[in-house]
Amino acid sequence: MKTRVFTVVIILISSFLFGGLPAYAGQAAKAGPSGGKGVLEIECNIAGVDLHACPLDQYERKKSQAFFGLFTTYQESCAGEKLFLGTTPLEPVELDEGRYVLFLPLNYAWEHEGPIEAGVVAREKTFFLLKLFELYPTRGTGDGGRAGSGTGGAPGSGAP
Repeated sequence: MKTRVFTVVIILISSFLFGGLPAYAGQAAKAGPSGGKGVLEIECNIAGVDLHACPLDQYERKKSQAFFGLFTTYQESCAGEKLFLGTTPLEPVELDEGRYVLFLPLNYAWEHEGPIEAGVVAREKTFFLLKLFELYPTRGTGDGGRAGSGTGGAPGSGAP
């Protein structure tokens, strides 16, 4: 008889506990602003370069090896959407607080190795000096460029 009373009491207590617990699980989360916004100002030594940014948590760098591991290259991508910052010279850009990775066009390199990381602090202005080097000079520019000479390099034509 005592075990039946004990079983009924345990069932009654557990029904109140597990029945009432989900009714008040705590306060509902309010969807507020995720941090704040800050200003990123980038100064670059080369004009006419398109810059894109990717949040650091969405940045992916995949390693690929070729020729039995002798050559290693890296493929950089953004899992989310790349943010277009503009073409240099840039106006200061307002971004959400956090860390970002900057993407450059293929024919430019940064002065350091690895990805270009810039941090943005809420309600503050962050200055970033970006020193770039051009890997492959564009055709038709520079001294003595003969682009557009019109000869076309046909057989039998003279030197331009």
